[in-house]
Amino acid sequence: MYERELESSLEQADKTIKELRLRNNALQLENDKYDELQQATEAQVSELETETAQWHKREEDYVRYIRELEQKNDDLERSQRALYMSVGDFESKLNSALERNVLLESELDDKEILQTMVQRLKDEARGW
Repeated sequence: MYERELESSLEQADKTIKELRLRNNALQLENDKYDELQQATEAQVSELETETAQWHKREEDYVRYIRELEQKNDDLERSQRALYMSVGDFESKLNSALERNVLLESELDDKEILQTMVQRLKDEARGW
């Protein structure tokens, strides 16, 4: 009777061991799937981190480029203001020179009139 009980217990233990081995194998397969998923996820995270780093670098490059463009724009605006001031000064000097020329031409015309008058008076004086 003990022998039967032991055999029955042994069979039950063998059956339990078999079930546990099957369960262990199933859990091992599930664990392998999770490992594969974890590796795929880690690879995807790594790829996304790389892509994010590239986007950050590109953004930094754009910010630097925009700053350079703004600086060049400021330089051009400063040059333009200086040019406008130079043109203003030149126009002012040109206007002064034109006024002076007009005055000199007027004086020259007056001189010619006076020379003509002097010549006429000389001619009249000779004729007396």
